[in-house]
Amino acid sequence: MSGASVNYPNGLTGSTPLHEAVESSQTAEFNTFFAMFCALRGLSSGEESPYSLFDHKASSPFVACLDSETVTSGDTPLSRALLLKRHRIAALLIRHGCDVNHGGVYSSWGAPTGDHLSIAKARGLVNLVRLLVKAGFHLNNVKWLPKFQSNQSTSNQDGAQDHDAITLWLMEAKHNPQPLVDICRLVIRRRLRDRVAFSIANSGLPKPLKMFLMLEDIGDDGSREDFEVMESIFM
Repeated sequence: MSGASVNYPNGLTGSTPLHEAVESSQTAEFNTFFAMFCALRGLSSGEESPYSLFDHKASSPFVACLDSETVTSGDTPLSRALLLKRHRIAALLIRHGCDVNHGGVYSSWGAPTGDHLSIAKARGLVNLVRLLVKAGFHLNNVKWLPKFQSNQSTSNQDGAQDHDAITLWLMEAKHNPQPLVDICRLVIRRRLRDRVAFSIANSGLPKPLKMFLMLEDIGDDGSREDFEVMESIFM
């Protein structure tokens, strides 16, 4: 409010206030983080849906960057949220337009590549995997998925019985075009980037369409689901 830069980094670690807010969320409720997030992003939080209806400060230069890195390459707010297992915060950052292909500091975690998708998949976080893919994660760059036989359905792939439900869905998503409605949403979100919440909130669109564009049709509880349930949702 007094003109201080919300992106000014810590001189030692390079952490921005948003990094610190994610870090402090370990001992705080999500609503506390959300209030800090709104302050850093120039948003007005209220009793409405926490993603749909915002007053915005579009002309302010002091809006927290969602993709800033610390002195550690790849340490973005999204990467830190995943590092700390703050999955609901990770979902919030994705919905607000962070670059899901930027960052990742997990090479020592035992994941195939250490990217955001491999971490979410390794933890069995169905909804977070869906969010990452629907937000534009580059599946073509994923080399750790099993080979896909184009002349066979997902359930009939060689060794399909040995793969978990998330792997099967990712194989399907990687080798088949997305539904047109998802492609349209992705194009809009890529154009708006991290100003997606500001733009959509003030677009005059019906609330259900605003919620869809903000990826609110996908949950953020990180729950595990059986393949039968996923199949009814995805395939």
